[in-house]
Amino acid sequence: MGDEGFKLDRILNYRREVEKVCSIDLAAATTEFEGAIMQLNLEEKSMQLITTELARRQEEGIYAGELQLYSNCRLKKNGEIRKHRQNVACLGEFMEVKRESLLDAAKDKKTMEIYKERKNRSLQKKITEREQTFLNEIAIRKRCGG
Repeated sequence: MGDEGFKLDRILNYRREVEKVCSIDLAAATTEFEGAIMQLNLEEKSMQLITTELARRQEEGIYAGELQLYSNCRLKKNGEIRKHRQNVACLGEFMEVKRESLLDAAKDKKTMEIYKERKNRSLQKKITEREQTFLNEIAIRKRCGG
């Protein structure tokens, strides 16, 4: 059992390392996702400011050239917002993949921990049975005068 116990420890350590790497990957993906959401929010706020400024300018009276500039600016900003939304969606999916990988790694590690614990209990039971058998033999020999 000594060699098998050693193999179990190596496998369990490997699975712990895999879980740790998956956890780090998820943290990085989450940070990137949150950063993309912040960038999207900034772009949307910028668009809101442009729209508010355009409305104010239209009330005051605006030249056709300025109106065209605002229109072009809003068109460009809409494209940027669309691009950021797509990026957020992709990063969200990527983050979910990393979360699933971490869950799988945690399950694999837990399975190995349970298996190792069962093996240890089985080994301990065998040792206890052998000790009891040995003690019984000693008791029988003493009774028989051996």
